[in-house]
Amino acid sequence: MRLFWRILAAFGGLLVLLIIAIAIAVRTIDVNDFIAPIQKRVKDATGRDLVIRGGIDFKLSLEPELLIDDVSLGNAEWGKSAQMVTAKRVEAQVKLLPLLQRHFEIVRFKLIDPVIALETDAGGKGNWEFSGAAGLGGAGPSTPGSFNSFAIGDLAIDHGTVSFRDGESGKTTNIVVDELTLHARDAQSPVSARFRGTVGDIAVAMEGDLGPLQSLVQRGLPYPVSLKGEINGHAASVASKVRVEGRTVNLDELQISTGQS
Repeated sequence: MRLFWRILAAFGGLLVLLIIAIAIAVRTIDVNDFIAPIQKRVKDATGRDLVIRGGIDFKLSLEPELLIDDVSLGNAEWGKSAQMVTAKRVEAQVKLLPLLQRHFEIVRFKLIDPVIALETDAGGKGNWEFSGAAGLGGAGPSTPGSFNSFAIGDLAIDHGTVSFRDGESGKTTNIVVDELTLHARDAQSPVSARFRGTVGDIAVAMEGDLGPLQSLVQRGLPYPVSLKGEINGHAASVASKVRVEGRTVNLDELQISTGQS
């Protein structure tokens, strides 16, 4: 029994030393040194310029947090807006051990006060269709719990605006996001979603389940959507299977129900 306690004490002491060593190593990293490599990676993957004006702050914990202030991502050359995305702050929770090897595995990603401009050209091409040589899939093969080398368990938008401009009709739809949260255990797991805000002049508060992120990327496959909540103060539910084929979005088995709440 004494041997057991001695081994346990030695293991505990070793664990404490390891944690101290990790803390010292992380504290010696100047995360602002990552700005140039991040900008280059984004440029290679999307063909767009990423600008970080506010620098990067780092909060050390068992799940370190990166805080990036005043961020913008350039728009497509043909786009009407100068920037596709701007945000007051980006918060990213990362895994500790990969960070020591200068790799980022993101498990939580949040945009605060973003302005997102989505638009298509006259031919229907979207500004979210990136032209970088590496593409969004150039980050390496997927592994369990990861997607394009990023493990994103939670995605959130806090008080943002989104506009969508149809290049063919010239019509613009504006969306005010009070809250948007998406959560999935990994890329193969269903996504739980919550949205509260306005679409045009219509107040919307919905939550429910979406299909796995991986299914959404694999175009042509039916992507299940099941949401319920309120639209303009009336109880509502939406259920469908979405298929994206080329630039066409089809809604299969669409069911919409509304009623007085």
